[in-house]
Amino acid sequence: MNPAHDDGSPWCKGCGAETPTACGCEELRTARTLAAQGEPTMTSLQLMDWARECIAAVLTGTESNELLAEVDGLDVAVSRKVERLYYVVQQLESDQRLLAGELGRMRKRKASVDASVERVKGFAAALIAETEPLFDRRTVRTELVTATLTFSHAVQGPDDVYDWPDGYRLPQKPRADRAKARDDLKAGLLVEGCRLVESRRVRFT
Repeated sequence: MNPAHDDGSPWCKGCGAETPTACGCEELRTARTLAAQGEPTMTSLQLMDWARECIAAVLTGTESNELLAEVDGLDVAVSRKVERLYYVVQQLESDQRLLAGELGRMRKRKASVDASVERVKGFAAALIAETEPLFDRRTVRTELVTATLTFSHAVQGPDDVYDWPDGYRLPQKPRADRAKARDDLKAGLLVEGCRLVESRRVRFT
């Protein structure tokens, strides 16, 4: 699928060209002219193709007033596109904050419901346990449910793991020191099995 259009159609629907460089009709020139005026007529991928063309022309030493004007137009188009992308990011980040708030509230509600479930189960367990001497039973059966009293054991101990006696402390699982590896690699040192991977991000201010 051609990334320029979601439906997989060619880059230029006028002449059927697969790439901007192969386009020879007015659609490309019109889109670029309007984009150079700040109109949203081109996608980010189309703008990147345009930039590659300009870079190739500059590298070949082909300088002309027409090329300079095209580079200036590309600059305007890119600036407006980044500005519009910023507005999209702002909206998405607003949605992120709303969802984060919803998640926080849902976690609190879940914790409250979990506690209520355990409390109600505790009432049932207490009823069966308190009446066991009288009815000699740990199971209550009705037409709807069978409830059986069971027992489990948990250990209560010091909050601080270092206050536990020897032999009752699990060793910590080792973790990779990625920060040290990154700093050493950036300093030119060899870290066996590791390499630096560059990622790109934009920061809006």
